[in-house]
Amino acid sequence: MSRTIPLEKDIIFGPVDSRRLGVSIGINLLPTNKKICSYNCLYCFYGYTPKITEVEWSNLLPPKNKIFSSIDRLVEQITLGLIKPDFITFAGNGEPTLHPDFPEIVDYLLSKISILNNKPGTALFTDATTFASNVILNASAKLDQTLVKIDLVDEETYQFLNRPFKYIKIKEIAQRIFALPNLRVQTAVVKINGNIYTDDVLDYYISLIKICDPIQVQLYNIIYPTAKKGLEEVSDGDLQKLKLILEKQIKTKIVIF
Repeated sequence: MSRTIPLEKDIIFGPVDSRRLGVSIGINLLPTNKKICSYNCLYCFYGYTPKITEVEWSNLLPPKNKIFSSIDRLVEQITLGLIKPDFITFAGNGEPTLHPDFPEIVDYLLSKISILNNKPGTALFTDATTFASNVILNASAKLDQTLVKIDLVDEETYQFLNRPFKYIKIKEIAQRIFALPNLRVQTAVVKINGNIYTDDVLDYYISLIKICDPIQVQLYNIIYPTAKKGLEEVSDGDLQKLKLILEKQIKTKIVIF
């Protein structure tokens, strides 16, 4: 039986020693007892995403005023020097932008930290499935970094590996996020049935990166317990080899985490 890690138990969590962002304080806009996400990734370290209706999960979300109060307490702690984060990050128990007040919450956070002497950076970890909304897209663009998940997939592998609840093509997501000035792409690299990728999958993935044109592509291995047996880690050598292949075909900076 595969293992998972526990859900975050509060709106504010951390500090977390992030591989990408240094010392990070997380803001969880989702329930503390249930994962709410637009994906059901086979490898998610929080386990499977329960299938519930939008009405059901929307009633479980923390209200914005409670989130505002939590942000106030966080900023007070930073002001007093009790915590010194490099970044404040929208992350947590699923997809942050599913919270209907996400744009307003972003504005509130930015207004509060603007007065800090040592202002931390701001970031969002997202699958960008909600970015058909210009309001959400524009809110994400206000942050220092928007880190969007585009794994090493073609359309078929995307449906198999990420399992979006609403049908969408990964190419549509790549087209939407092109407008983001702060875009980084996160790419999980896994072995499926013993294979990392086929030539067709690699070619399609490269086309996605060329479409969205991020500042950086972040390749990473699955080092957490996975939600699905049968997915295998790739070696450091495999990641290095993939990095070299990508660098020959795209101008984007490629890094390995």
